[in-house]
Amino acid sequence: MAKWGLHASPSLEPFVRGIGILCKVWGELEEEICLHLCDLSKMPQQQTSYLIVRCFNFRDQLQALRVAATTNFDHKELVDPYISTLNYIDNVLRPRRNRYVHNNYFSGMDDETPEAMDTRVRVFKPQSFSDFKADLGGLECLKIEDLDSTVLDIQSHKRYLNSIISYVGHPDRSPLNCLAARPTRTF
Repeated sequence: MAKWGLHASPSLEPFVRGIGILCKVWGELEEEICLHLCDLSKMPQQQTSYLIVRCFNFRDQLQALRVAATTNFDHKELVDPYISTLNYIDNVLRPRRNRYVHNNYFSGMDDETPEAMDTRVRVFKPQSFSDFKADLGGLECLKIEDLDSTVLDIQSHKRYLNSIISYVGHPDRSPLNCLAARPTRTF
């Protein structure tokens, strides 16, 4: 095990491990998104195609997949669930993942309840006639169950995208099983 001279208090250990797992699972999702984009855009199956797709940021890859799905799916009834799953990943799971990765963590006042400081800066007007204000997101108590649910949600939606993609190029197969297997959305 690497020694970086860092120490996590016992209350933070499950979160440190969980955030590591979250990063691994998210990396696997990003890999699948790149492969889907290469497949759906009908790029040649070679390393250069993969390298080109990797040049685009994640949100651009998701947008390109939305375009490719609308034009290249054999089963048009799969376009809506595919795009709505991409939207859920982009609009719900991606910000959750970012929050877990970028927050600052520390043991709470009782040294047992872990807390996180949301480090996102918000610039806002509390009321339309007032001046702009800037603020950090604030403190929140953490529950390991929320982190676990986020990881499981990412995994289930990645599997669902893969099940939809398995029907692309197979117009003779019925996608009814795929449509029935749509995962529930936790958040």
